[in-house]
Amino acid sequence: MKKNVLKRLRLSGTVLSWILLLLVAPVTNTFAQNRLHNKVTITFNKQPLGKALQQLQEQSKSYFAFIPADVQRYNVSASTFTQTPLSEILRALLKNTTLTFKEEGNYIIIAPAKPVADNDAGKGEGQVRGRVVDFETSQPLPGATVLISGSKTGTQSNEKGFYELKHLASGKYTLEIRYIGYSPTVLNNVSIQAGKEVVLDVKMEISNKLNEVVIGAGPRKVKSVTHSTEAQLIDEIHRATGVVSGISSELITKTADRNAAEIVKRISGVTVVDDRFIVVRGMNERYNLTFLNNSLAPSTELYSKAFAYDLLPSSVIDKILVYKSPVADLVADYAGAAVKITTKNAMPLKHFDMGLQLAHREGATFKNSISYNGGKYDVLGFDDGGRKLPSFSPGIFESNRQVTNVKESRWLSEMSPALDYGTHYSLPDMQLFANYYNSWKVGNAKLYDLTAFTYTKETVGYDFHLQKGNTDQPYIGQGNGNAGGSLLDNNKIGNGQQSSENAKINILENLTLKLNDRHQLFFRNFFVNDGRRFTSVNTIRPNQPKGIGLNINEYRSRDIVLSFQQRTLYAGHLGGSHLLGGKKQHTLEWNAGYTYDLQNLPDQRLIHLYDNSLVDDTTWRAVQTNYLGIISRLYIKNLEQIYNGAVDYTYQVQPGLSFKAGTYNMFKIRQVGRRFFRVNRAGLTNDQFLPARQDDLGWYNDHGNISPELLRFSQQDLPNVWSSTYFKDDNTGLAIYDATSPVDAYVGSEEYHAGYLMGDWKTAREKLVLNGGLRLEYDRQRLSGAREGYNGPTSLQPIYVNRDKTVLLPSVNISYLPSSSLVFRGSYGRTVNRPDFREMTPYTDFDFQNNENIMGYPRIVTAVIDNYDIRAELYPKKNKNEVLNVGFFYKHLQNPIERMRRETSASDYGSFLNFTNITYINSVSADIYGVEAEIKKSLSFIGGNLFRHFSVVLNGSLLKSSTVTHGFNTVYVVDSIHKKGEPLQGQSPYVVNAGLFYENPSIGTKASLVYNVSGPRIYAKSQRTKEDTLWQDSYIRPDLLQLPMHLLDLSVTQRIVKSLQVKFSVQNLLDQSYRIVEDLNYNQRYDAEKPVEKPDGKILMEGDNIYKRYKPGRYWLLQFTYSF
Repeated sequence: MKKNVLKRLRLSGTVLSWILLLLVAPVTNTFAQNRLHNKVTITFNKQPLGKALQQLQEQSKSYFAFIPADVQRYNVSASTFTQTPLSEILRALLKNTTLTFKEEGNYIIIAPAKPVADNDAGKGEGQVRGRVVDFETSQPLPGATVLISGSKTGTQSNEKGFYELKHLASGKYTLEIRYIGYSPTVLNNVSIQAGKEVVLDVKMEISNKLNEVVIGAGPRKVKSVTHSTEAQLIDEIHRATGVVSGISSELITKTADRNAAEIVKRISGVTVVDDRFIVVRGMNERYNLTFLNNSLAPSTELYSKAFAYDLLPSSVIDKILVYKSPVADLVADYAGAAVKITTKNAMPLKHFDMGLQLAHREGATFKNSISYNGGKYDVLGFDDGGRKLPSFSPGIFESNRQVTNVKESRWLSEMSPALDYGTHYSLPDMQLFANYYNSWKVGNAKLYDLTAFTYTKETVGYDFHLQKGNTDQPYIGQGNGNAGGSLLDNNKIGNGQQSSENAKINILENLTLKLNDRHQLFFRNFFVNDGRRFTSVNTIRPNQPKGIGLNINEYRSRDIVLSFQQRTLYAGHLGGSHLLGGKKQHTLEWNAGYTYDLQNLPDQRLIHLYDNSLVDDTTWRAVQTNYLGIISRLYIKNLEQIYNGAVDYTYQVQPGLSFKAGTYNMFKIRQVGRRFFRVNRAGLTNDQFLPARQDDLGWYNDHGNISPELLRFSQQDLPNVWSSTYFKDDNTGLAIYDATSPVDAYVGSEEYHAGYLMGDWKTAREKLVLNGGLRLEYDRQRLSGAREGYNGPTSLQPIYVNRDKTVLLPSVNISYLPSSSLVFRGSYGRTVNRPDFREMTPYTDFDFQNNENIMGYPRIVTAVIDNYDIRAELYPKKNKNEVLNVGFFYKHLQNPIERMRRETSASDYGSFLNFTNITYINSVSADIYGVEAEIKKSLSFIGGNLFRHFSVVLNGSLLKSSTVTHGFNTVYVVDSIHKKGEPLQGQSPYVVNAGLFYENPSIGTKASLVYNVSGPRIYAKSQRTKEDTLWQDSYIRPDLLQLPMHLLDLSVTQRIVKSLQVKFSVQNLLDQSYRIVEDLNYNQRYDAEKPVEKPDGKILMEGDNIYKRYKPGRYWLLQFTYSF
């Protein structure tokens, strides 16, 4: 163990040293040869200056950079130059213009000469000054031209990017700022008052359009790349036909967010649970649909229908848009929202940047966390083969075959001997990222490329607490027993440690081939591999007062979990966009995609121990032979492949009228398999784990044939257990059995076809915008599996699901615009929410990280949702980064799918697992009402130089939901009985996001303080409701309620030199804990336990007990980014 830890430390130290060397090494500037002295022979005809310059750059093999608008009004006369220095030719061409030239790096820049400040035009006391900087890096831009539109008054920024215009007459002006390689910036309505100074700092965006800057003989090299801005995002939302919210790359860079899961919390009505899954308008993760670059993202989880947003690092994300009202051209499998994640795309430029992020997590970094000897490639997120299936074993998906007649010695030789855990000294978390842009000419076409790479290493470690029932109360229910009469599962308390060592590699490769201004093709690729080495030690004891002995549960149990989960996701999309017709009135877009999603848990090791410390034995010893085994070794694989294709056609009949039609088709196949090996005493068959007679106690040691010391090994013996000392070929020790059966696998497929027709009509002056559409969806889900029969694990019941559904889904969106800054929207649309394969199959999963036993329900059906929205939006004219909106929505769900806690006091699976049973059902119906509002506002209206740098973002939602549920008979749904239920499972009553942002381009400083909270939500709903008051109902365990976490994050970014930026961030400043409680009062709020004296004089705890609690700790981050 120690040797492996030292190897990991040395490897991490070596990687860190190279990264730091790259960052701090001196950047050497290589100066190209002075091309202005090169001699050129060339003949010019009478022609525009722009064409003459392009001819000259080809002949001289030089790179020219100029803005077409600067040269388009000039012409040159016919002339010939023979062996003439390039500088003299340029002087001749520019002789009668206001242009000049200079050599800068690899380019010869042609730009207007420094404007003359026409101070005599207006003798006033007012003036304007500021600094011109790059949008992304805040690096000063020297030589930028600042002009007052319609006059000769202007200036250029100095070598530090500062500019100043003095003696301006009172009035309103328009400033135009230009810089080679950047899009022109126009500042309207600049108000100048006598005796006052106006400070205007200008952030200029890199031009991403070739018609804005002409660069000869190759891509232009730039220091930064500008992606989506807040102004662009707000404009896109303004022009949308439905209710949309979002976040831009500009705002993302100001926060401490490391991945998409943290980013989406800044969007109105959105929050995140379990640090991975998105919740929109309080609707839990299964009700939201995710698109990655316009293609459906798969479910990335073994145990739920959800996409893990933490797989996407913030460095690759351009923008995220959340579509809350239905439109016909979107796949309609959602109730909360359809979320479109757009990654950064290829651009016509050359650029490279890289960054390093170091982080300190309280409770883990620079501390010893529990761990075990895994594989040498765990640090990269890959298994090194040490956890692979034994060569003699059937494949994971071949659940109808078992390993038989293999000697123990061969088992030992082909499986890892690591069964014990130790400690691992955790270095700081690290993220390394790099982005590379380039472009090339391919014949007459242009090829643009973006390659992005991100490597992340994190360690999370914490202590956790689990508890069923009120403190010091061993039973649940009325009386001294429980519903099932079993003594194996009463109230218990668990305490332990968990550690997760994560390594993730992301690769983004986007290519765009621009054939001409009408046709372009794209090929977008995204790959992520996420490996997590997980270690858990959970010690469970009876939930009873200390010193009180009972005739039951006279032992404590301990479960050790050594696991490694690898998630591999690849999404590739090939598509194109084509403008057809003489007036480009026809648009044809197509997209073909393939997604590969693998979730692999190789060789998950489970060691089950117990002690009789409540009686006389304090040594942790192996449990006796049982169904799960003394030791379990599980191999689980979930492979999903998706093939999809889409075509969309738009016909612009006239400027205010367009029609759109299209189709989307998808085929999905999922294979899930598990191979289950268990260790029990030798001399059994694969199916044996209990004696034929309960009173045959000698059966457990084969009637004296096996030494008790081998069967009852202690925890201290674990490093030596996987050896021939304990596993003997003569059946006198322990043995390995293949307990795999057909219940350990299932196969599912989904076939989806959809077509739609949509129209968009705008009245004169665009006062009224009508959008209506009809979408037809056909979906067929098939699943084949098996479950245990009535005689337990030795009997089987085949399960075959073949369910198809055709639905017609209308949508209407109306927008009324009384002015250019005010929009009123109303919409209606019908959507559906289909069950996931995991929710339909009876296949049983053991989630050891969350202590849950998960089983699907084959009778589950698709939910149908009617969505209604109204919203008012205000877009102030003075500031394009501001918006104010408020809206109301209502949703009616027929057959909503809910996660259920189907558990009585005696329903634990097995003698030693303190697990909660989770399944899924359809409720009868649900209704949701909500109000949401959002403000993005600059604080410059307060006055003073300080507040002009501040802005706020505030958004929130208030929600109320109610359900009608089915009745239950023990554990079965009774369709004919309906009763009023609690709020919809996963529904939060409120969501609040708030952010205070500071940005001073002049000094290159950005800062943010961001707050996020969502209200308590039902994590898993009990089959009992508040109305169920019979004595037998008291044995049913209550709802699990997840409590709010008040998350406060701080981030400060500072430009140091040139394009080097440093970002310091702190997440979870308030050090909040993750908590789930048992809602014993069924009122969806936390009423903390308190002592209550009963009539018999006994004092008992009443209220809601903490069911699960852990503290993730604060997270401190330091990031360096440099652009080359």
